[in-house]
Amino acid sequence: MKRFKRIKTINKYGKFINGFFNKEKKIKIKEPNKNKTEFSNQLFNKQKIKRKFLLKERQFKKLCYISKKKKKPLICMIEKRFDNIIYVSGYSRTRFEAKQIINHNYFLINNSKNNISSTILKVGDVINLKKKFFFYERIIESFKKNTNTPNWISNDIKKKEIKILKEPKTFKIFEKEMVNFYIK
Repeated sequence: MKRFKRIKTINKYGKFINGFFNKEKKIKIKEPNKNKTEFSNQLFNKQKIKRKFLLKERQFKKLCYISKKKKKPLICMIEKRFDNIIYVSGYSRTRFEAKQIINHNYFLINNSKNNISSTILKVGDVINLKKKFFFYERIIESFKKNTNTPNWISNDIKKKEIKILKEPKTFKIFEKEMVNFYIK
């Protein structure tokens, strides 16, 4: 049985070029039905977060166990992932593009190589863009479009450096329910 590569490149508008993904599908997220069970509401909230942050089931399950063990909020751990910080700070236009440029070694974490997009960063970590990528059009354009960064990240555009200042604030999503979804 042949396996196909899902994606080879992304065009300048953030859409897939090669393979099966020429037409981008819009995912509609429906509101949960109030008459449904607790289990269905937990499942709905879990799927909502997985789709927003482009997580796979195995990654999400692992993050739930780690958050339960360390007694940290789940959303904080997801927000501090390497790919999410690159997207939020404005180096990429989409989360998928952030994963792709991390995989191609554009960045250094604390002056060491890291091409794993699921790395959870700590307070005080510094992310630097490699000097040979300073003048790539894709990165310059994404900086012009995205100027809003959260207050827990400091983004120095001239040095092309990101610092994590403090823990992100959590959203009001049913985190305990989602963690309990896996621990039953």
